[in-house]
Amino acid sequence: MINSFKPALYYGLAASFLKFFELLFLPFFIIYFTKIEFGQLSLMLASSLFIIQFFTISINTSLIKNSSLDINEKYNILSPSLFISALGSICFVVLFLIYKKFIPFKFYLEPIVEYTFVIFCFVEIMMQPFFAYYQLKQPAFKYSFIYFILAVLSISTTLILIKFYSLGIESFFISYTISRLVFLIYSIKINYLNLFLKLKKKIFHILILDSLKFLPGIILLSCTMYNIRFILEFIEGSEKVGIFYIAQNIGMIFAIPVYGLISFWKILISKKETFVKIGELNVNIYRLRTYIGICFVILSLCLISILEILTNIFKIENIQNIEKNLIYIIGFYLFFLFSNLLEIENYKKNKITYIGLSYFYTILFQLSVAPTLISLYSYNGAGLAMMFSGFFNFLILQIQNKFFLKTKFTKD
Repeated sequence: MINSFKPALYYGLAASFLKFFELLFLPFFIIYFTKIEFGQLSLMLASSLFIIQFFTISINTSLIKNSSLDINEKYNILSPSLFISALGSICFVVLFLIYKKFIPFKFYLEPIVEYTFVIFCFVEIMMQPFFAYYQLKQPAFKYSFIYFILAVLSISTTLILIKFYSLGIESFFISYTISRLVFLIYSIKINYLNLFLKLKKKIFHILILDSLKFLPGIILLSCTMYNIRFILEFIEGSEKVGIFYIAQNIGMIFAIPVYGLISFWKILISKKETFVKIGELNVNIYRLRTYIGICFVILSLCLISILEILTNIFKIENIQNIEKNLIYIIGFYLFFLFSNLLEIENYKKNKITYIGLSYFYTILFQLSVAPTLISLYSYNGAGLAMMFSGFFNFLILQIQNKFFLKTKFTKD
């Protein structure tokens, strides 16, 4: 069973490499940046995820779903996806320049920070189809290795810009942009022939319709994952958001199984396979959920046992009760992973709307609960609100699947 899920491990590592290196060099960053600057960086990164999904209209998800169209080069799905994302990049920059004063991610930033952020978003929006197409066409290990190279490039560039050029948080966005441009050159080289194939209206129609189908749910997911940061910013300020962000970075190890399995089963479904049967191996989702739960408990105990060492290494011993925040974040990732296992049934039956609906209810729950918890417990309240929202989303999906999809829950 473990061997069958190696691709899931690679996908999870790919999603976590950059955060891992940021965590590794956290002591260095803490010397140069204040908690307020960490908070600003955290809010901008959260904003960028929303911006990227909105202005690409989630074209990368649609590209993965329609990968079967690209078999034997019958149709070209890369070029139309790139055309759509390029239009999104241009629209983002134009809207930013026109409505700059009203954009919600403006937090009294220095111009260089603001404009490097905009350039990063522009490049990232345009790059999304390349990342999705590379994931489809390359083995999981190679996909993970490329992300490792990009993470090393990003973090080394960031360190150089901070140490030798005395740049601030804008160094992160400059280094991210450089790594994306390197991947852009590499992608053009390996996909050169696909870039000049004739564009077909039929493919545009399919990609856009599916993108618009996925977009509401993905936007709502982004809000579910990150709007608590903005609530914390509004109530407590950027310094507490910075502490919360540091705790999330330390807890990033628990995102590896989450993002790995999400990428894995979506790739399988896009290739008309099923998650419950991989080759000759039948995988019981409910039993898998138990195994994953046990793994999370073991990882949690390991992390808690060395937490004091970590806080001393990262020189964050003055951050009181950060271990509580980590436990809450661990709980959120566990429930979030269970929720994504439930979403498999929605994808297989093409009932994507129900997933978005569950996130909508979860956002309402967060807006009603998070302000009170944050007022009472500060950044620990934000972590507690995340954990409760993860459980709430899992519960809502259970109920929806039972009543709308007629899913039967059994032990087998």
